[in-house]
Amino acid sequence: MKKIFIKSLILISLFFVIADASATDKLKIDSGWEFRQKNLGDWMPAKVPGVVQTDLLINKKIKDPFYGDNYLSIQWIDKLDWEYRTVFDAPDAEKNSNARLVFEGLDCYATVTLNGKQILVTDNMFRPWTANVKEIIKPKGNVLLVTFKSPTQQGLQQLSDFGLRLHGYNEHGVTGGIGENEIRFFQRKPGYQYGWDLTPRIITVGIWRPVILESWNEGHIEDLYAYTESLEKDYSKASIGTRVTASVDTAGDYTIGISFGDDKIKEVQKTLKSGENVIEESFTVNKPELWWPNGAGKPHLYDVRVTLTRNGKEIDSYSRKMGIRTTSLKRVDDADGKGTSFGIEINYKPVFCKGSSYVPSEVLLGREDPGIFEHIVKSVADVNMNMLRIWGGGIYESDHFYDLCDKYGIMVWHDFMFACGMYPDTKEFYDNVEMEAKQNMVRLRNHPSIVLWCGNNEVEVPWNPYGSTWEKSKWQHFYNKGEVARLTKGMEDLFYDQLDRYVKETYSDNMPYWPSSPLPGYKMAVESPFNQGDHHYWKIWHARHPVDNFNTNVGRFMSEYGVIGLPEIASMKNYTPEKDFWLNSPTMEIHNGSAKGNDVVMKYVSDRFKVPESFENKVYVSQIMQGEAMVIAMEAHRRNMPWCQGSLIWQINDCWPSNTWSGIDFYGYWKAMHYDMRQACAPVLVAPYIHGDTLDVFVVSDLYKHVKGTLKITLMDFAGRKLKSDSKKISISPMTSKKVIATSVKSFLNGANKATNLLLCEFTSSNMNASNILYFDLTKNLQLPKPNIRFDVKGFEGDEAIISVSTDNLAKNIMIKYKGEAGRFSDNFFDLLPGQSRDVKIMAKGTTAEIIDDLTYITMDQM
Repeated sequence: MKKIFIKSLILISLFFVIADASATDKLKIDSGWEFRQKNLGDWMPAKVPGVVQTDLLINKKIKDPFYGDNYLSIQWIDKLDWEYRTVFDAPDAEKNSNARLVFEGLDCYATVTLNGKQILVTDNMFRPWTANVKEIIKPKGNVLLVTFKSPTQQGLQQLSDFGLRLHGYNEHGVTGGIGENEIRFFQRKPGYQYGWDLTPRIITVGIWRPVILESWNEGHIEDLYAYTESLEKDYSKASIGTRVTASVDTAGDYTIGISFGDDKIKEVQKTLKSGENVIEESFTVNKPELWWPNGAGKPHLYDVRVTLTRNGKEIDSYSRKMGIRTTSLKRVDDADGKGTSFGIEINYKPVFCKGSSYVPSEVLLGREDPGIFEHIVKSVADVNMNMLRIWGGGIYESDHFYDLCDKYGIMVWHDFMFACGMYPDTKEFYDNVEMEAKQNMVRLRNHPSIVLWCGNNEVEVPWNPYGSTWEKSKWQHFYNKGEVARLTKGMEDLFYDQLDRYVKETYSDNMPYWPSSPLPGYKMAVESPFNQGDHHYWKIWHARHPVDNFNTNVGRFMSEYGVIGLPEIASMKNYTPEKDFWLNSPTMEIHNGSAKGNDVVMKYVSDRFKVPESFENKVYVSQIMQGEAMVIAMEAHRRNMPWCQGSLIWQINDCWPSNTWSGIDFYGYWKAMHYDMRQACAPVLVAPYIHGDTLDVFVVSDLYKHVKGTLKITLMDFAGRKLKSDSKKISISPMTSKKVIATSVKSFLNGANKATNLLLCEFTSSNMNASNILYFDLTKNLQLPKPNIRFDVKGFEGDEAIISVSTDNLAKNIMIKYKGEAGRFSDNFFDLLPGQSRDVKIMAKGTTAEIIDDLTYITMDQM
């Protein structure tokens, strides 16, 4: 496979960050693993972390499930029981007074034995599991055996025991050979594994996160929670709270030391009991450096370290990073009483949330490319986005992912792992969820990037328990009146009561909670979803409504919307036989994010563009269409601030190679959409907009300071000849969208041809420039000239060549390719005007002449 990030069989172990502990011995048990079908056949080498599908692939027992339609041939795997074993030595653990095994992820129904003794029985993939093994562990030759029951057989039994079918979206039971049965709601596994519109049905089994043997003497620091207890409104002072969880073997007097940054802040004497203790201390930071979202300020992080000492001897230590920040969800009723705002405030300031939803980066968890997390999060920051929404059909990600969000200032809206259906209302299920929620929040609560927890993805609105008139219930017709009442109460118990309470019990910094996404408000029926709460707007795409409807259907927080654009051809070559490089081929249909997806893609292409003949050009135009649609949406949402205070595209990435709504494909290539977001999400945006015969020009600022400058608008033809120009001085208040020009299109054009002219809008101030191009007609109606594009190599920065691109005529939607691929460049898929040049950085080797010979391009006039 070739790629930006090859999805290789590298198994990474950086999932849960191991804290800096000075006196706790940690042995990662990641070697010598074997696996087989339970009690059958020879043992084969296994990779841990990983899943059985990956191990079968490594051992050449199955074909690559991502290639062609191969995933259909591996549906037998989840019907069987599997077992993993290894033998390891543990000299330190045998000598220490405490020893435990920590399984950071077992997928899912596992029985664990050590040296023949059962130590664990598990039923939740999302939870870490621990077992005290001091009385079992040996210095050498410890035999660890993990036996997994079939998740599908378990699910069918759970469905039978529950006695009531739970309905929802997306489960592909027929593909899996279990008919119309829906089992995922009973199982604490990622919903997308059971089949979705962005993934195939691949239900995994295995040890998907690291196994750690921990041992220590005298005492052990389990956890350090450092949080912003309070922050002065003028930012002059912050109170930092800490909660240290420590276990000691012997009751007595101990010293707790706390360091913050480079300073030792506190040293307190505490009398601790034998076993677990919780120590809470606070301290003040004067003139703190705050954690801010990307574009609003620096995402500053502090190091916090705590030590446990007795009689002058350091027993243990623990380090974490934290950011000083406040977070809140602001919902204020409109003066006319017809709606309620919905917005995130950080450090008492509103933030317009610009971003996307994030899905797991792999179907076969455990084999993620080591660099994919940084690539995705940095790519989000690079195009001026500031938020990712962790989708409820996936997983609670590794600490490393959230570390990167902390580092780059990317806010995280975090769903709990529930999506698109109803869930059981049993005490056993609720108890399991309580442990899952609390354990994950304890693990993640130090991350300042997490700014909101949400109960689920698309449970309440499709169920429609309160009778909203704009949409009927998707599932209630399957049930009688009593069953509807029971499931409604179960939904309320879980998402309104329990999870809300768990957030409040776990966090001490007023972490906001929202029961469901989308949701108009707490237990309310509405006539329109656009006046309150957050909204998933899918009339465009699923209902085939025109893209221009993004302009007129704007809610208070648009938390999900999108259209599909096909991935880079170089990516398709990794999973598509050469014979299937046509739009509705078997492979293209298998690797499709939506039923009849490519037909819908071409429907949206034909609405606005000429449909080309060749497959390669269809791929190109599909990406341009997707980018244009998302720009229309993002600009519409930003123009309408503060009515709208957030815009999150579905989706940023892919978890298997497919034609989906993503901006970055499975192999790491940016689609045109993601390049387009750099301008659409810029801190200052010039947003021209035509509706009817009216031309409006808005300037939108996400900055916390006044912006003064000059707006210049120029009517020019595609050869660069200027027909009309005007400018005006403007001043934009902080966090404001301002209409600065309103005129008639007809009078402004004054007879000029809509098909051969454009409007260049440029805003300049003392320290920034923002520009945008408006076309007066759909691209398919434009009379585009043939540009003469010139490439010049200006120089090199490390492994990157700096390419200057220029043209004599308008080059619309130029896609640059190097050695036949539209790779990860600093810029691509842009419009270039006559007389302009643009520098593009490309990973390239060779002489200047060789590099130029390897550069080609496609432009819209060729279609």
